Parts: sequence; C-alpha cells; structure tokens
Amino acid sequence: MNEPRVTAEEYLKLPYTRLLIPDKESGTFTAEIVEFPGCIAQGNTAEEAYESLEKVAKSWIEASLDLGQQVPSPMIEERYSGRFALRLPKSLHRQASMAADMEGISLNQFIVYAVSEKVGVLKLYDAIAQKLIKRIDLHQDRIQTAVTTVFRQIEYAIEQQADTSHAQRKYVMPMIIEGMH
Repeated sequence: MNEPRVTAEEYLKLPYTRLLIPDKESGTFTAEIVEFPGCIAQGNTAEEAYESLEKVAKSWIEASLDLGQQVPSPMIEERYSGRFALRLPKSLHRQASMAADMEGISLNQFIVYAVSEKVGVLKLYDAIAQKLIKRIDLHQDRIQTAVTTVFRQIEYAIEQQADTSHAQRKYVMPMIIEGMH
C-alpha cells in the first residue's frame, strides 16, 4: 500500500538551514535553503527575501516530488560523530604521513588541518568570485558608456564630414581615429 505523500508545506516545517545574506553594495538580501541546491531568492528587505524563499522552496519541493526525487533531510537531523573511514592510495598515505611528521603532528591532525584549510579556501574563493563579478558588472556599465560616447563622437564627425568637401574628408577620419588612441 502507498504511504501518504508528504506535502511541501510539511517539509517546510522541518528545521532546514535557511541562510540570509545581505548585499552591502545594493542593500538587497539573498536567501537560500542550504539543503536544496539552487533554491535561492532575493528581496529588497530581509523579510521580503525570506518570504520569497518560502515560495521558491515550496516550488522546489513540489518539482522534486513530481519528478520522483527524494527531498533531502534537514542537515540538523544528520548525525556527525566526527569520525569517518578514509581510504587513500598507499603513495598518498605515505606522503601525508611524511608531511605530518615534518610538522610534528599526528596524521589525524594533519588531515584535519588539510580539510579545514580546503574548506576555508573554498569559502575564500567564493567570496573573491562574488566580488569579482560585482566589479565586472560595475566596469561593464562604464565600458558601455565609453563605447556609446565614442560612437556618438564618430557620428558627429561623420555629420561634420558631410559638410566638407571630398578632398577634406580623407583627412578628418584618420585624425578622429588617431585621437581615440
């Protein structure tokens, strides 16, 4: 017999990790449910972003259920003992042991540091990427403005050329192009 289907509303009552990120530059907010890949919403206020997130999350869950996919459990319900089995190639195991010895720490401590460093670097890379995207967007506007200005100058020069004789025209465009460099 089929079990009753859990609704999106019932899923959303579970303790999923909701993340709210303010954007200092634009003053807007981005909200996401960490356990649902791609479940992101934005708003002009924290409340607006959160309300929008609940609607997006409901649609995300409904789409997953309609496709017969399992909806992830909240991370808070996961049990983390702090232990896990790790299989390494012998050569990597030897290199890691040697590196730990050189640092004067246990292999376990070395692996904990290595994983912590990797997680920190990924967060740093993500932060750098976000800042870079914002800078590119900012410069795109400036570049577009500069290109528009140049084209307007060219149009003006062409209009001015229409008023000059043919003999004079062949000297005006090269001077304009040279002035742009």
